[in-house]
Amino acid sequence: PRGPSCGGRAARDRTAQDVQVWMRALSEQVSGSSARDYYALFAQIMSDAAERNMLRRSPCTLKGAQLPKRNDVTKVYLTPLEAELLIAAMPRRYRALTHLLLWAGLRIGEATALQWDSVDLSGNRVRVDRARKKTGELGLPQNGKKRSVLIDATTARALSAPRRAYGGQDGVFTAGNT
Repeated sequence: PRGPSCGGRAARDRTAQDVQVWMRALSEQVSGSSARDYYALFAQIMSDAAERNMLRRSPCTLKGAQLPKRNDVTKVYLTPLEAELLIAAMPRRYRALTHLLLWAGLRIGEATALQWDSVDLSGNRVRVDRARKKTGELGLPQNGKKRSVLIDATTARALSAPRRAYGGQDGVFTAGNT
């Protein structure tokens, strides 16, 4: 049997030094958080291969101190003009969602879990009390705390269109409502 390969070489031929070289190169191309995520996935694959006796042992021996730091990249933000141009370029069904993400600062999981009973268009407020996780399940927002977020009048108007179109029932951004 051939076994798994990695970068054109058999995975069984990879060494811990190969992995370190790969991580250094990777951390120059992507954010520290992304590099850590890639490493975690690769390490899991190599660990599974070792457990199945496809490898003698995993070459992934890096510990936290050897991995790139999270948030080691300068964040770039859109200007108000760039944000408006992005919203205008979006398909109509995604404009309200884009408004909410850009102007109210909701995370995508919070926005996609938003229910109409948490939206107060006349008071320009959105109550964030749940979030859709990567698994699709609903849970608390990322920091575990519910909060009330002010929205500007333009975002409130953008949200009023899907409310009128879809009757204001259930999820604001469900499959049919986006």
